[in-house]
Amino acid sequence: MSDTLDRRRHPVRPDLAARAYEGRVSPRRFADGERLRIAADVVALRKEPRPDCGLDTQALHGETVMVYETTAEGWAWGQLDGDGYVGWLPSDALAPVEEATHVVRALRTFRYPGADLRFPALGHLSLGAKVRVVGQAETRGLAYALLSDGSAVVAGHLVPVGSFEPDWVAIAESLLGTPYLWGGKSSLGLDCSALIQLCASLPATPCRVTVTCRKPRRASVWISRKVALCRRICGAETCSSGADMWVCSAAPFS
Repeated sequence: MSDTLDRRRHPVRPDLAARAYEGRVSPRRFADGERLRIAADVVALRKEPRPDCGLDTQALHGETVMVYETTAEGWAWGQLDGDGYVGWLPSDALAPVEEATHVVRALRTFRYPGADLRFPALGHLSLGAKVRVVGQAETRGLAYALLSDGSAVVAGHLVPVGSFEPDWVAIAESLLGTPYLWGGKSSLGLDCSALIQLCASLPATPCRVTVTCRKPRRASVWISRKVALCRRICGAETCSSGADMWVCSAAPFS
């Protein structure tokens, strides 16, 4: 049966599978898994534990992942909680889970070692990244949010978890001009699937989506203007047919 399961969507390998698959598959062993958090700004999820292996997708800061195996070479194999993708990512990009309080609403925001934009940036967080704010500060009239990792971001670039987004198609339109990146999910580069997934998963949007470039078995959300958006943002050659952009809302993988 494991031969029929999409390896991108099911944590099942010939040697290892999630314990939830007991009775369905016959690997050499099962694992309960450990839930961890993406602590890097953005991290690649790959088919194989090799840095030269192409992207399946990316995970943004603050996303959680159920990890079923870690290797001595510094890789972790698991399944993202948000969209269910399965793959390999660097284990040093992971940290214990903590409750997020805010989401990045700007296209991107720099992380600083303190509450001052004159400090050298430590990195940047993309639209949709989740953070835990533990304090506030103000420098020269600009408000900063102090994060649990000790860094600081401009407070105006965040919204509280649970904030309402009235028009997430408009969020997608704000990404016009973003370079196409196969498997990308950040505002520095993304593909047509991630475009819809990212915007529809922002705070309080009334749907949870998982998208691939194939039509899923059950498509329950239709996005008006989606084909035009995809062609304008990602390029006409990447999405020549509206059928490539069906979106599956809360449908279990199979």
